[in-house]
Amino acid sequence: MAIHIGDIEAKFNKVVCQIGGDLVQNRLLSKSPGFENADYVFDKENVIAELKVLRKNPSLESELQKKIQAKFNKWMDQGKLVFYGQVRMESNNLPEEMQWELLRIYSEPVRRVIKKANKQIRDTKNQLKMPNAQGLVIIVNDGNYTLQPEHFGFAAHQSLTTDYSSIHGVSLVTVNMEAKKAGVPTSLRIWMDYVRNGTDEIDPAFLLRLRTAWTQHYSSLAGEPIPTLNYAMEDLSSLKYRKK
Repeated sequence: MAIHIGDIEAKFNKVVCQIGGDLVQNRLLSKSPGFENADYVFDKENVIAELKVLRKNPSLESELQKKIQAKFNKWMDQGKLVFYGQVRMESNNLPEEMQWELLRIYSEPVRRVIKKANKQIRDTKNQLKMPNAQGLVIIVNDGNYTLQPEHFGFAAHQSLTTDYSSIHGVSLVTVNMEAKKAGVPTSLRIWMDYVRNGTDEIDPAFLLRLRTAWTQHYSSLAGEPIPTLNYAMEDLSSLKYRKK
């Protein structure tokens, strides 16, 4: 059964509180603290989390298409690509180096979101006097079909391996958008967790508890179990968002 969930932020607020978290706003002395704070604090787990919801953005889609077209034009001018007649070029048929360049372009909007969340989490850690807290960014794609799962996965992986020291994990989620995988007849929702490797890794048990609580809440709203995948990055190219 397909349902549309409105006010995703309010739904996540409820789930966070159900598993023992709290809204950062409840901890601040003022509703206008003078900085952009993160959304959630989990005292027991020592985690501060920020929720980002990406919605349909025609100007962003136009920006990406222009950058992609400029890249193809450059490759053709350099003689790296040659087309005869009208050809529909699929990115997975390109040389690996070119595929990586396209991934970098498509992932730019997601990396910008993660960069902003990094500052919000860092400032919130300072404000709440939790200097050793781990940072989690939850990114919900709610209508942006230009950005496919593999673009989100690439951005999360790059951000956790090269940048943004205040972020220790990124969770990529779909709520109202359905994903399809070749050979699987059922429409799927996605929850993918990426964590920074090392001694400060976010507790996998906490991530599982958060994911499970959200899936159960969503299923209760739908009135039936909602199939949800937790995928590794190497599997993402086989997943595509499907418009209802």
